Amino acid sequence: MTLTNRKVISHFFLTVILLLSVRLAPAQESRGQLLGRVTDASGSVIAKAAVRAVNTATSVETTAAANETGDYLLPFLMPGA
Repeated sequence: MTLTNRKVISHFFLTVILLLSVRLAPAQESRGQLLGRVTDASGSVIAKAAVRAVNTATSVETTAAANETGDYLLPFLMPGA
């Protein structure tokens, strides 16, 4: 194997290693999310409560259910007006 071939091969493997080790940057996301905990007036959690968000500009409704600890997540919400 000639010196030029070794250089080409070593550059190829170096490039592959660099590409595999680079962490891809996440793309910008235009959607939002709401997360929180459902509680009553005394601060006690309300397990399995129904949660609803309505985009008043588009009337799109997103629903979720709180878990046993009252936590909920409404992902992928489009921005409103």
